[in-house]
Amino acid sequence: RLGFITEPWTVYTPSVFGEYRAELADPLTVILAARFDKHTYTDYMFSPRISVLMEMTDIDLLKLNIGQSTRKAGDEELRAQWIIPGSVYPENEMIKYMELRWEETPRENLLLASTAFYYLHDVIGFTGSTSQSTLLGTFESWGYELEAVYVNDSTYYTVSHSYTKLIDGELVNP
Repeated sequence: RLGFITEPWTVYTPSVFGEYRAELADPLTVILAARFDKHTYTDYMFSPRISVLMEMTDIDLLKLNIGQSTRKAGDEELRAQWIIPGSVYPENEMIKYMELRWEETPRENLLLASTAFYYLHDVIGFTGSTSQSTLLGTFESWGYELEAVYVNDSTYYTVSHSYTKLIDGELVNP
């Protein structure tokens, strides 16, 4: 697609995911989860998460999620960067986040939800002048999302609205 690679090649991404769920008290549940990935052309990627769920009522649920999501660049970009003599593993993109989500299910086929979030995001991107993915910068943001989901037989409707505000951004090479 980008014209960098003319010969066949193969990549592998073995992954391991684990989750532990503990019901601490009647309305309180804690979930610990982690995922490890190792792509052919990246360092190990680690994505942990902790979730605390509290059943406020029979129809109301409050969730707190804290975690880190690690992602890689596109395979062709990683391959093109890797075949350059003396190359090192390209950088991964990382999002550290905190989310507070309230969900209400007033009827069996209706879900209403509201989420407030905070993200600290190390962004990678493809740079045409160097023909590789590199760290572009770190961005800090917050926001919210409002959501309604209605399911009726085989019909599924979702309405949502979100807002994100950039708090701070720092480019590696402006």
